[in-house]
Amino acid sequence: MIEVATITNQECIFRLRPEWEALWQRDPAATPFQSPAWLFAWWRFFGTPDPLVLTARVGGEVVGILPLYLLRESGCRKLLPIGVGLSDYIDALVDPGEPATVDRLIAAIA
Repeated sequence: MIEVATITNQECIFRLRPEWEALWQRDPAATPFQSPAWLFAWWRFFGTPDPLVLTARVGGEVVGILPLYLLRESGCRKLLPIGVGLSDYIDALVDPGEPATVDRLIAAIA
């Protein structure tokens, strides 16, 4: 069973890095723009106080990550992918053996 959680605390997101790295290494289609190294560096320079990172787990193992953040401007709120504007590829990172994870991550933000 896929369990989805929302992480909004920056410290908790940084602690997720080893699992994020392991997931990135498992996906042969993953791009450098989905790596924690790229996205954490982007976050240090462009991040807001409002990260919103969704994780999907099966049996406690991370099988999906959807890195987003909330941007508040001009009286509105926008939910944007971390890395927007400088990344050539922005998408959820999902274990190739768990394709249903994408649907669960998207449903969690709907």
